[in-house]
Amino acid sequence: MEPARPNLALLIDFENVGADPRLDIGGLLAAAGARGRPLIKRAYADWGRFAARKPELAALGIELIELPAHGKPRKNAADIRLVVDAVEIALSLPHIHGFVIATGDSDFTPLLVKLREHGKRVIIASVEATMSGLLAVHADELLRVAPLQPAAPTPAPEPKATPKAQTKPKTAPQPTPTQAAAAATKVPGTAMRLLHRALAMLAAKGNGAQSSRIKVTMRQIETGFDESRLGFKRFSDFLKAAVATDASLSLRMDPGCSDYVLSAKGRPPVAPESEAAAAMPATRVPRPGPRPRLEPEEAVLAPLSSALLANGAMSRSDLARALKERHFGADDGVSISGLYMRIGKLVKAGTLRQHSVDQHMILTLPEASAAADPEQGPRCGEGAAAASGQRVARG
Repeated sequence: MEPARPNLALLIDFENVGADPRLDIGGLLAAAGARGRPLIKRAYADWGRFAARKPELAALGIELIELPAHGKPRKNAADIRLVVDAVEIALSLPHIHGFVIATGDSDFTPLLVKLREHGKRVIIASVEATMSGLLAVHADELLRVAPLQPAAPTPAPEPKATPKAQTKPKTAPQPTPTQAAAAATKVPGTAMRLLHRALAMLAAKGNGAQSSRIKVTMRQIETGFDESRLGFKRFSDFLKAAVATDASLSLRMDPGCSDYVLSAKGRPPVAPESEAAAAMPATRVPRPGPRPRLEPEEAVLAPLSSALLANGAMSRSDLARALKERHFGADDGVSISGLYMRIGKLVKAGTLRQHSVDQHMILTLPEASAAADPEQGPRCGEGAAAASGQRVARG
């Protein structure tokens, strides 16, 4: 039985969340401590890139897992090592009741599913409001850590006015580099139409228009949407540019969950869940009802899978890799593991057939499987007839 104060393992994908200098590690540790006892505290990264943050992490008692980058793309195995450690902890340390994983990477979705299958509570923590919608669906709780705010500048003393001093004309305040970049980059018309469609869908369902939900809905409508292709580093930058492009839109920060909320004039804004419980620092994931469909949708995935299987049977993993290479290679939000799971749903729905051939599981189209059944029928009949003949002969 889980105690009143559960034991937790805090695992930080620093390669993903550490690039944001606003990440408040102390606030993250305090939020995890409010939900249990973080007995294990580890951060995974190539610490040569984040040398300035090492003293802060060491002072908080966080173990630094060093994973140097290698190769021309300068990739390392931080995410793989985090997954291996999480599975090892779940299987070998029964006194650990839950995990707090700090990341925004959708590739960790299969890990969340597996940890919950083993009865572990999973909390996803991030400073960004644009974390993957896949993580939001498969986590027990979302913990949005409040970002560090820059210190307010000390106002300079006003100079004493002299009788003969010339007064210089006042200049308008200069926008910050982020505001200037967002204002200078205009959102294309196709992306604006997609944004308005997503807002209409959220309003029709009675859901709040937080930026994380807007992005998930936009990718449900158009699976290839990616704000980075439009020149925006973050989805929040895309929303700011959209507000600058369309005067009917307005953007505000929801203090309850540190998330942006977008609304359009003429359409009443839907209050997010955080306003109903503003005192709670975290956003609970709604559980009632069926889970929403995620990208890519089965309606899109089914014909693509059928077209590949029309050329011959394939294993489930080979089909997932083929779909990624041919149709989703440029979409970082769609992983091979996510496609593998969705192919399993197509099998359960009867869209694809899975059966064993020489102790190997392969996938075919329903028509191909049906065509193979008559061949098996006569063989079973022949075997029965032969057995019956043997019984008659013995008699």
